[in-house]
Amino acid sequence: MKNTNIGPGSMIYTVIYQKLNGDFASDVVSGSHSKPNAWRQSQAKFRKRVIALIPGNHTVIFDS
Repeated sequence: MKNTNIGPGSMIYTVIYQKLNGDFASDVVSGSHSKPNAWRQSQAKFRKRVIALIPGNHTVIFDS
Protein backbone atom coordinates (compact mmCIF):
# COMPACT_ATOMS: atom_id res chain seq x y z
CA MET A 1 0.00 0.00 0.00
CA LYS A 2 1.29 3.45 -0.90
CA ASN A 3 1.35 6.06 1.86
CA THR A 4 -0.56 9.29 1.33
CA ASN A 5 1.47 12.44 1.92
CA ILE A 6 -0.48 14.94 4.04
CA GLY A 7 2.24 17.59 4.02
CA PRO A 8 5.95 18.20 4.48
CA GLY A 9 7.69 15.61 6.62
CA SER A 10 8.41 11.91 6.67
CA MET A 11 6.82 10.76 9.94
CA ILE A 12 4.40 7.86 9.45
CA TYR A 13 0.95 8.04 11.05
CA THR A 14 -2.22 5.98 11.01
CA VAL A 15 -5.18 8.32 10.61
CA ILE A 16 -8.74 7.29 11.49
CA TYR A 17 -11.43 9.44 9.88
CA GLN A 18 -15.06 9.51 8.86
CA LYS A 19 -15.90 9.36 5.16
CA LEU A 20 -18.50 11.69 3.66
CA ASN A 21 -21.03 8.81 3.64
CA GLY A 22 -20.59 8.38 7.43
CA ASP A 23 -18.46 5.22 7.32
CA PHE A 24 -15.21 5.10 9.27
CA ALA A 25 -11.90 4.41 7.54
CA SER A 26 -8.16 4.50 8.17
CA ASP A 27 -5.11 5.32 6.07
CA VAL A 28 -1.37 5.29 6.60
CA VAL A 29 0.01 8.75 5.84
CA SER A 30 3.27 10.66 6.10
CA GLY A 31 3.56 14.18 7.45
CA SER A 32 5.25 16.46 9.94
CA HIS A 33 7.20 15.08 12.91
CA SER A 34 5.39 17.72 15.01
CA LYS A 35 2.13 16.17 16.24
CA PRO A 36 0.22 19.51 16.27
CA ASN A 37 1.37 20.23 12.70
CA ALA A 38 0.51 16.69 11.59
CA TRP A 39 -2.96 17.06 13.14
CA ARG A 40 -3.53 20.27 11.15
CA GLN A 41 -2.19 18.61 7.98
CA SER A 42 -4.50 15.62 8.41
CA GLN A 43 -7.52 17.84 9.19
CA ALA A 44 -6.87 19.72 5.95
CA LYS A 45 -6.41 16.54 3.89
CA PHE A 46 -9.47 14.73 5.30
CA ARG A 47 -11.74 17.80 5.49
CA LYS A 48 -11.81 18.02 9.31
CA ARG A 49 -13.24 14.50 9.68
CA VAL A 50 -10.20 13.12 11.55
CA ILE A 51 -11.01 11.17 14.70
CA ALA A 52 -7.51 9.98 15.64
CA LEU A 53 -3.92 10.39 14.48
CA ILE A 54 -1.62 7.65 15.78
CA PRO A 55 2.16 7.68 15.23
CA GLY A 56 3.27 4.59 13.28
CA ASN A 57 1.71 2.10 10.89
CA HIS A 58 -1.13 0.24 12.65
CA THR A 59 -3.87 -2.15 11.63
CA VAL A 60 -7.31 -0.73 12.39
CA ILE A 61 -10.36 -2.98 12.67
CA PHE A 62 -13.89 -1.59 12.71
CA ASP A 63 -16.78 -3.58 14.16
CA SER A 64 -19.59 -3.76 11.64
